[in-house]
Amino acid sequence: MSAAECNGFSMATALKALKKSDPELIPLLDAFNIPDLEVKTNYFPALVRSIIYQQLSGKAAQTIAQRFKILFAGTELPGPHDVVIKDHQTLRSAGLSNSKASYIHNIAHAFLNGTIAVSYTHLRAHETRHDLVCRLLL
Repeated sequence: MSAAECNGFSMATALKALKKSDPELIPLLDAFNIPDLEVKTNYFPALVRSIIYQQLSGKAAQTIAQRFKILFAGTELPGPHDVVIKDHQTLRSAGLSNSKASYIHNIAHAFLNGTIAVSYTHLRAHETRHDLVCRLLL
């Protein structure tokens, strides 16, 4: 699903408006292929990534994220079921803090037991990932 299908946003329309409002940007914007935004329907990996990257430099977070993926023998972030079958210390072995390992476990359990919906379509219109994480952790 593209962002345009989700909420009426169009990257092409936004770029056209930006070029019109500031013609000096035209050479820069034309130099790159700017894809449309893609809306994901499962936000568990986005929440996990947000937790891993929180309050870390990009390089450190990238290293921990890569180690985390390796725990699950994949190149993508795991699903909730994969996370709950790993114990806390295994998650910590990737470099996660005690708190972050707990948060990720708790979110995985919430996805599996239905405390939170699996799809972005169930989020309230104004709710962001940050809002959702805060709601889950309280």
